[in-house]
Amino acid sequence: MIEELRDAPLDIIAEVANVPVIRKPSDYDSYNNTAEHLRRRNWYKAFRFAYPEDIYLGISKEIDLDKIPSQFFEIYSRFWELGFIDNHGDQCVLMACTLRRILRLHGFKANARQMICYWEKESKGQKVCIGSYNNMNTQEPGTIDTHMAVEVDGYILDFALSPINQLYGATAPRALIGIDSKTDIYQDFGISGQAVWVDVKPQHPIIKHWRLKHKALEMDLVNRYFEVYQF
Repeated sequence: MIEELRDAPLDIIAEVANVPVIRKPSDYDSYNNTAEHLRRRNWYKAFRFAYPEDIYLGISKEIDLDKIPSQFFEIYSRFWELGFIDNHGDQCVLMACTLRRILRLHGFKANARQMICYWEKESKGQKVCIGSYNNMNTQEPGTIDTHMAVEVDGYILDFALSPINQLYGATAPRALIGIDSKTDIYQDFGISGQAVWVDVKPQHPIIKHWRLKHKALEMDLVNRYFEVYQF
């Protein structure tokens, strides 16, 4: 099986996450017939995770998997494969801006928004609040606590929740994909706990400074992404 998939995209992710792989030769003819230095991986049709928690992704049980674009899941697997989650999963402004730009270049109407993410796993007594209304970090006085995630097509893609995993480990998520419900009702993410996002307005001015500070790195990450994947 591995031999058959040698030239197919996302081999590592498919193996790690137990993604069912069904491919036809026509799926990748254009890829295989392109000069090697010009090759870019295309979308993997009907991409689905069998066990997203294996790579620390929580998916809301409210999501209809037959309606949500499979590209949202595949983009997370790409970020994982490229090391973006490992290296920048605790930098929410950088991650949100990078994800927003990539989604827009793929044709999605995505927006990065300042939010508060409330996460908990009631059965274990675990609870985290990332971001705050007054933007002040109660754990580290004198520092600013803000959080950003991406809204796209009625969904929230939050790929910068590594602090939760660093705090609680094991089954705690590094990223969540949920419904943009615009309510304070928690969504169930199964083994990855429960979470809800609440908007913060107006946006704190420091976010503009952080976006400017990380602009060069953001563009570097976007360029690295599109060196591997097609628009």
